[in-house]
Amino acid sequence: MNYKLIFFITIFITFFSCTSLKVTQNKKIITQKIWFYSAEKKPVQLEGIVSFSKDKRTLPVAILCHPHPLHGGDMNSAVIRAIEKTLLNNGFSVLRFNFRGVGNSEGFFGHGILEEKDLEGAIFYVLHNKFVKPGKIIVIGYSFGAKVAFKVSLKNQNVSQLITIGLRSDYTKEINFKVKNSELKICFIAGELDKGARDFTHLKEFCENYSLNCKTILIKNADHFFTRNLNKLSNEIIKFLKRTLKIY
Repeated sequence: MNYKLIFFITIFITFFSCTSLKVTQNKKIITQKIWFYSAEKKPVQLEGIVSFSKDKRTLPVAILCHPHPLHGGDMNSAVIRAIEKTLLNNGFSVLRFNFRGVGNSEGFFGHGILEEKDLEGAIFYVLHNKFVKPGKIIVIGYSFGAKVAFKVSLKNQNVSQLITIGLRSDYTKEINFKVKNSELKICFIAGELDKGARDFTHLKEFCENYSLNCKTILIKNADHFFTRNLNKLSNEIIKFLKRTLKIY
């Protein structure tokens, strides 16, 4: 994999996109449309939105991964936008992006495999972005995005916190590689009414087998879409991050 080429392309895109800075109405948050590349031999160009505080950028960056592309999922998903808003209000920088084949991102649906390269590209972009604090990276994935986030975060040591939302309970059966990120702090969140994700048994066993630090949260009366429960979901995310990052 030619990371040097990807690095120079990413730096060029970062510089070029600086001209498109857009300040929101409250003038405290800067929102920037950006383009970056997937981390692979023949990369595809991906679109994203990076948002950060105008005055203070001391907290880590959170990368948000959206739900299933073939079911209408994109970076403008209600769950993704609700989480983004809460993170920004609490001082975090945020990057949300479209997986390949979604919106204006190049490429085609990759069955959750090629999308791992998209997330790796997003992590690479954040590590070399001068507008945000790259020291620690938080990855938050919802539904399909949770699967991609889970796999990549277990392998990428640049990720300090992982939050999965609505991750299928038995998904650990698809982990067939060595876990490299043993310091990762994980939070599994599911709705009480989400039959496919509400049983954390396999996820807990997986964490125990690899001595991973994990927490599980079940949100009462919530379904897979967190209908009328987006505030509860967002608040649980903030509480987990403040605790694990030791923000008081």
